[in-house]
Amino acid sequence: IAYAALIPLSLYSAASATYFPSFLILAYTFVPIMIFWLSRILLQSSTKAKIALLRKMAAPGFLLDTFLSIFAFMWLGTVIFSYLSVTFPVAVNPFTLLIFVLVAMMTLRDVLNVPYRRACIVISALAIVFNHGRIFSVQFLLQLVVVFALYLFLRHFILNLAFEVFSTSLYVEKLRPGMVVAENYAKKGWWCRKKRLPPLGFFPASPRKDPKEKLLLSSGSKGLTAEEVKMVKRLHSQGRIREHTVRVYQTVPFSPFMFLGVMLTIIFQSGILSV
Repeated sequence: IAYAALIPLSLYSAASATYFPSFLILAYTFVPIMIFWLSRILLQSSTKAKIALLRKMAAPGFLLDTFLSIFAFMWLGTVIFSYLSVTFPVAVNPFTLLIFVLVAMMTLRDVLNVPYRRACIVISALAIVFNHGRIFSVQFLLQLVVVFALYLFLRHFILNLAFEVFSTSLYVEKLRPGMVVAENYAKKGWWCRKKRLPPLGFFPASPRKDPKEKLLLSSGSKGLTAEEVKMVKRLHSQGRIREHTVRVYQTVPFSPFMFLGVMLTIIFQSGILSV
């Protein structure tokens, strides 16, 4: 609310978002951030890394599992949005569907802990049996292709490249409180192994969790605490952590983009971004 108040209220009349006019300033703030991140990721990552990722993503089993998940949750999203639109206007487009798919995936897999593949198969079967008219329509199929491509590009291609671009390798002995680690340590028995963390904390690091594993670091984006640094160094000196290095994130200051968002909102209002 305080951030939105930086803009004169009269300027919000230009926004087309009836229920959330201050979304205008958010759009002018986060769109430049996304452009900056995408440009840096694509330009600074190596061609070798891009080719390796594309080969991994082209695996038939991976594509089939991903398509099944997207199909199941996208159909579920269209059904829910169609009911919501009766009382509350919802813009159903590939981006809103993609957000719903991501939230549904994480809820099913990480919160409810239900068998993921079985759930996708059941939801897909229900879609085919009870709503085949919708899923075989041209509009649904086109949205399915777009959401599937966006999910592969953003979730698996961009985020994996971002791990290399926005993190750097550091010796365990040089860890300091406040550093944001890009890798956690999973404790299973005596040994601890490194586990990659995603650049954006709301994305799960891996599709499946081992119930016997316990993650040692819980500070996340807040940065390591002094106790966590001591624990990692102690386990490393004991030989329970075999790797001598760990990757830490290079943080990007957010305040310049907030200032840019305010200036763009004042200058262009909704002339460029119609929200």
